[in-house]
Amino acid sequence: RWLQIEGSSGVGKSSLVNAGLLPLIRQGALKTPFGISQWRVLDYRMPGETPLSRLATVLAGLMPEPTALDGALKCLQQLERDDRALSLLLKSLGSNETAYVLFIDQFEELFTFADKSERRRFDAQLDYALRDKDCPLFLISTVRIDFLDQFEQLPRLSEIYNSHCQRYLLKSVTRQGLRDIIEQPARLAGLDVSEVTEVILNDAQQETGALPLVENALHCLY
Repeated sequence: RWLQIEGSSGVGKSSLVNAGLLPLIRQGALKTPFGISQWRVLDYRMPGETPLSRLATVLAGLMPEPTALDGALKCLQQLERDDRALSLLLKSLGSNETAYVLFIDQFEELFTFADKSERRRFDAQLDYALRDKDCPLFLISTVRIDFLDQFEQLPRLSEIYNSHCQRYLLKSVTRQGLRDIIEQPARLAGLDVSEVTEVILNDAQQETGALPLVENALHCLY
């Protein structure tokens, strides 16, 4: 129940999940293989300095609480007190008909930015939930390949890394791939951008991790 997209900076890991995987999941692509009819994507995004607090805020949005602040504080207290809190909370929310997808983008922020105490508790919560066969949590993470050697900073998750994590290496975008990225969305809008395409491709061919630069150029042009 843990899929990790790995690759160099700027190869499109976040884009693959945001524009590809998550829309398909919302459209029901996982209903048949897992036999679960409802799939809910949790809006977590990046860990930042306080990964556990962010998780508490996301979980608070699933519960009927008087105010978002009260709910987040209660969730955070539970997460700090009991390593089973995430698993228990998700199991208490409904029936076997609902699964929850937690997408953590730029997973390496757990190594570079996160408070050590919050990182340790966050590590424990995810580990217990992924080990619990009855917990309806599915995890998608993206991580830069040059940070893989720091996974030992997550002692609990690193123990199940080889047994519970399905890893997918996303290679650098090819010239044809960049062409498709530029032209296919334009084609849906009935636009011919072939001349612009050639200029951008020629400028990008010597750039390492060109995708974000191409994205920014397209955004400015739009």
